[in-house]
Amino acid sequence: MLPDSGESSSKGYIFGDGVYWAPTDWADLTLGGYYYSRRGWAQRGVLRMRPWENASLEITYNGVEDRGLPQPTGPPINQGGHEARLLFTALLPDGWRAVADLDNLSSLTYRLAWSETYVQAVNSEVRNSAFLTKNFADSALTSPPSAIRTTLTPRRRSTFHCAPRPKSVSARWINRRGRTCRFIFPSRRFQTRRIARTQYQL
Repeated sequence: MLPDSGESSSKGYIFGDGVYWAPTDWADLTLGGYYYSRRGWAQRGVLRMRPWENASLEITYNGVEDRGLPQPTGPPINQGGHEARLLFTALLPDGWRAVADLDNLSSLTYRLAWSETYVQAVNSEVRNSAFLTKNFADSALTSPPSAIRTTLTPRRRSTFHCAPRPKSVSARWINRRGRTCRFIFPSRRFQTRRIARTQYQL
């Protein structure tokens, strides 16, 4: 890949390079590193795979080893950290579909300091979810969509764990005067339990 260079008021002089490797026709890997003269160095990586037909896996990683943001008085403020994300989707045998969307963020400070866009920087939530689903002729079945939502602030981390039971949805077809209507009825046994946990960073 072509080397990258530039200059920034907050990062200083920027020098970066990366490599691209495709060992097979269904997987590729991109690795890169950037040196910031005023702050430190950053790492980036993207792994993409299609292990079988109708399945895809993408893993991205971004991290910064920060020397700290200089202050007029006092020690520099360290804004280093990392964020890693995994996205997996697949069509399984017998009509099943699997989805996993996982995100790991070290701190909100890292996201505020190093996000590429304003929308990403102001987003204080980290969502993780995974589920299985299957559609039948007149119904659908979804496994417990295990979900974890974390809300970050500079001094607090609040985590909500959702552990719902399996959900089934049935559909009935009614033909009235030549018009076919479909009615969907969610199962009443579907319940969601939410567990809140708050951690304070001193």
